[in-house]
Amino acid sequence: MRAAYSEGSTGLNGPSVSETECSETLSKPRREELPSLSVVIPAFNAAGTLSATVTALLDDADAAGWRDLEVVLVDDGSTDGTADSLHDAALRCRLTVVSQPNSGRFLARQAGLERATGELALLIDSRITIIPGSMTFLAREVSSGRDVWNAHVVTQPSASLPAHFWDGITTLAWRRYYRDPRHVELTHENFDYYPKGTTLFVAPRQLLLDACGRFDTEVTDLRMANDDTLMLQPLLNHGVINLAPGFACTYQARSSLPSFVRHSFHRGTVLVDGHDRPGSRFRLPIRIALAAGPVAMVASLRHPLWAVRAAVVASCGLGIATRIAGAERRAALSLGALAPMFGVSYYAGMVRGELVRYSARRRRRVESGEPT
Repeated sequence: MRAAYSEGSTGLNGPSVSETECSETLSKPRREELPSLSVVIPAFNAAGTLSATVTALLDDADAAGWRDLEVVLVDDGSTDGTADSLHDAALRCRLTVVSQPNSGRFLARQAGLERATGELALLIDSRITIIPGSMTFLAREVSSGRDVWNAHVVTQPSASLPAHFWDGITTLAWRRYYRDPRHVELTHENFDYYPKGTTLFVAPRQLLLDACGRFDTEVTDLRMANDDTLMLQPLLNHGVINLAPGFACTYQARSSLPSFVRHSFHRGTVLVDGHDRPGSRFRLPIRIALAAGPVAMVASLRHPLWAVRAAVVASCGLGIATRIAGAERRAALSLGALAPMFGVSYYAGMVRGELVRYSARRRRRVESGEPT
């Protein structure tokens, strides 16, 4: 086995790049009918999960006969040796590591797509494990002409109670899909009614690069941007986004309460950027929740006992509704138990999101000379 290693730099403020290439091909014959594939992974302090993520993906791609494959890791300012955790993966495939200051997932993905060379790009997060058979399913669908896919994502069954909270939320929000998981096509008309995201997503690389160029965020700090919704919506101008249980992964969600609270706060922030917009299904609920927050806070201070009773009743109601919607018992229990904690942190994130967006709008008006 012969490996080549090179380093380069784009300057003090740009990403530095290193490449590790393995000239030995895998043992099975190459499937010429499959397009070349670039796996783009944005990662921040992911040394604990990244190796397992990439190993599972390479194993499944090998079983599918996908030979022309490269992995592009974008190390987004990690301090835990994230890139070093892929030493073994570098012996199995072409690996490119792009290092940059912490800039958020969107800019990390964009940097990875620009560095990648494949016809297709598979966006994958560092906290997932692809379900065996998914790459075979994808290979078959790509060969038939369907090459834009959003993965079916589930939480690891053995995860802790806080981790299963998001299963409850997604079951309620996207109940028309989770009641009967099946192949569906996302369009402009039904986009807000089905689960989607860049946790595990594949499309022609050029389409994704074009979508990055049309990324319509209203914030200036892209770490607070909605890097899922706003990146996927432009793809609908070129066709549908496919979703089916055959292309799936398990997600290793944050399992501790402090990390759950931080994640909820962040999710509330990016919700505003992606969905508090004209035509969004969620705009009215967001506005109602923001307006009701101060009223609920005053009422809680004046009548704390009634506030506790209301929170208990609401939490139990959410848990029951989630179970009726089709969620597993553990997810319904998690949602019912953690709803008050989630509500406070998520609401605080939404307030931050509105303030960040207002600040960005004001700054743009000042820069353009418009009255503020």
